[in-house]
Amino acid sequence: MPKVARNRKPPAIESGIAHEKPGAERILKVTMRCLAHSDCDRLSMREIAEAAGVSKSLLHYHFKSKDALLLELVERFFDAMVSRIAKAASEGTLHTGTGPIALVETLDAIWRELRSSGDMPAIILRLSARGTLEPAVRRELTKVRTRLVEIMLTGARAAVGRALAETIPLEPLTNLMICALVGLESNRFFVARTDDLDRAFDLMKLLVAQVGEAGLAPKDHS
Repeated sequence: MPKVARNRKPPAIESGIAHEKPGAERILKVTMRCLAHSDCDRLSMREIAEAAGVSKSLLHYHFKSKDALLLELVERFFDAMVSRIAKAASEGTLHTGTGPIALVETLDAIWRELRSSGDMPAIILRLSARGTLEPAVRRELTKVRTRLVEIMLTGARAAVGRALAETIPLEPLTNLMICALVGLESNRFFVARTDDLDRAFDLMKLLVAQVGEAGLAPKDHS
């Protein structure tokens, strides 16, 4: 492994890697540990195979390419993130309000997850760039995003309640939240002042709350 002057804690997604074939599970976990010490662009399949104690042929049996491996990590990261947020909501430690307030609290929870996700935004950026050139990568990213929208939409409906879900435009709000959250966190690599992104996030929360409140406002049918 190349020596890199950093030692970040890997994202807490290993709990979301379960019920896999032993080789694939070990490879996924080891890759997350490797990414705590090396950029995703610099990390090679050979280094991953050596760290996992498997042959390159076995590594390529489970994952055809590094893009395929990173795609699996992205999907598992979002799975684990959604599970943790859902668990907090079910235990009553997340939502202290209802309606738009519950949506804003969910946004805060997702933002915290992304902020503590280590190299995950860099991995998403790499895959997005690859997706503009590789149709196969684009198709897989589209599947991941579609599934994430469905999961978050289900969570948003549960957060605001069935009655309110019919009055708030949750589907476009969910798409807005995903685009804005991933975009804001990815831009962290390119801004001089990260607190500007925090202010942009606060503005987005205000927008989400206002849209939600507008959806709850009485309609004039005269």
